[in-house]
This record gives sequence, structure tokens and C-alpha cells, in this order.
Amino acid sequence: MSAIKCAIIDDEPLAIEVVQSFVEKVDCLELLFTAQNPLEGLQRIKDQQPDLVFLDIQMPEIDGLSFFKTLTNPPFVIFTTAYREYAVEGFELNALDYLVKPISFQRFVKSIDRVLEELNKRKPIPNPVATEVLDQEVIFKVDKKIIKIPVDNIQVIQGLKDYIRVKTTDQDLISYQTIKGMVEALPESKFVRIHKSYIVNLDHVKVVEGNTVQCGEHLLTVSRNYRKEFIEQLTGSGIRGSKLL
Repeated sequence: MSAIKCAIIDDEPLAIEVVQSFVEKVDCLELLFTAQNPLEGLQRIKDQQPDLVFLDIQMPEIDGLSFFKTLTNPPFVIFTTAYREYAVEGFELNALDYLVKPISFQRFVKSIDRVLEELNKRKPIPNPVATEVLDQEVIFKVDKKIIKIPVDNIQVIQGLKDYIRVKTTDQDLISYQTIKGMVEALPESKFVRIHKSYIVNLDHVKVVEGNTVQCGEHLLTVSRNYRKEFIEQLTGSGIRGSKLL
């Protein structure tokens, strides 16, 4: 699947910089352009036809809500604004999401999850490209990129239908792959599924309490269906530094 082509339209340069920095961290996104002038942005949308637009609401000449209404075949739109009171009207226009400034990267990624889910509904998706797992590293194939991550650095893998989010000790990326494919590819001695949507690296598990596990800095829920196997692998793996309550 090709990258999601996106644009940022906002009259504030600093706001553009924040969203642009987030876009650059997510491998399934490709930035086509940014625009501070909404009229310029409108023309560039017509010329370049992005899949997704991050659109500020309060702008000179034309506000984001009115801007959205002028689009005949609108791309996915995620509104960005410092004012929560516009949220209802934004959703009434069928905007995909609404981000309140200052925007956190975690909240930004949740918006991208919604984009991916909507794409899954609208477009047939071919079989994911297999991820190659070597002895010391995992090679993720993301669009035209090949990203190598040391196995030991991977903390959590989250399934997002036909995508996965890989949370490591120093980055958070989205790759075109299924969680089932990762279960089959990763070494069983180190990685275990704790939920239909999560795989954890046993070396990073710190605390298990009830149905909650702390893996690195991430607090996750252990599903009842996977708890027995998870505990057996955890207690039999000789992990040092973890605590079971």
C-alpha cells in the first residue's frame, strides 16, 4: 500500500512545525505540502489531491469550517484548533477527527489510527509484506523504506488490523503488517501475545499485577485468553528484574 499523502494548512508557522514533525515520525505518511494561506492551500489541494489534510479552523480570509465546505470531493480532514467549541460542528461536517492544540504525539497517532481504519473500510488491501526477523534485529519493510530495529529494543507491538505499531525504547512507528504475522515471525522465547492486539517483549516486562502488565513504560491489559500462556512463559524465561503480584 502506498503512503498516505497529506497536507497541513495553518496560518501559524509553529503549529505547522509541530504537525510536520509528527508526520515525519509516522512511516505510512508522506507530506505533500504545507500552506499558511488557506486560499493557496485550497488551490494546492485541487492540484496535488492529498489523501489527508490537517486543517486549522481559525484562519484569516476563510475559516477552516468554511474551507471544508468548499471542497467538492474532500480528502480525509483532521481539524486542528485551540478551541474545543468547534468540535461538534467539525464532526457534523464528517471530519475524521478533531485535535486540540497543543497536540500531543500520542493523540496524533490515534487520529492516524482512524485514518487507517477508514482506509481499510474503503479500499481492498493486499496481503501485507512479510517482516524479516534475523537473529539480532527485525527488518520492517514500510513502503519503499527498510527499517532495521534491534530485537532487544522492541518493547510492545500493537495490532491495527492490517498494520502494526512498533513501540521501541526510542521510537514509535507504524508498519504495514499484521499482528498474526508478527506472532509467527518473532522468537517465542522472547515475545508473547498478551491480548488479541498486543505482543510484548518479555525482557522488558517489569510488573504484572492482576490483569495489568507494565512493559517498559507502557501499561497494558492482559486478556484472560492469553494470561496462562503469558505467565508460564514469563516465569519460565528466567527474566531478572520483573515482579509478579
